Amino acid sequence: MKTIARLLCLMFVCVFFNNVLCAQNKQIPGKELVGTWSYTFEHPMEGTVKGVCEFVEKKNQVSAIFKNGSGSNQTIPLRLNDNGKYYADMESQGYTVTVSFKPDNNKMKCEMDAGVMIIPVEMERTN
Repeated sequence: MKTIARLLCLMFVCVFFNNVLCAQNKQIPGKELVGTWSYTFEHPMEGTVKGVCEFVEKKNQVSAIFKNGSGSNQTIPLRLNDNGKYYADMESQGYTVTVSFKPDNNKMKCEMDAGVMIIPVEMERTN
């Protein structure tokens, strides 16, 4: 009986530590993007638009902060899709714009989709 109790206790300890180690290794979606990125895209009416996007992690959630110099910074949380792209929804001039991010080392191909047109965006890590 003591042997069974010891065996059960040992199994409990092993399962507990396995769960602790797995929880520590849990990857936060988008964590590899954290940092500052510059972006450039061609707007059909405004021409070339440049700005900075900062990806930050707070409370196990990665968000993008778009800074375009006009003072209208937007913070939007990221979500990961099955195809390996990250997505974020933002508001711009009365439209909901879905931004997709596909990281490739220190560069990213992005798209802004406002439902009426898709605008390609180039991003490059600056730090």
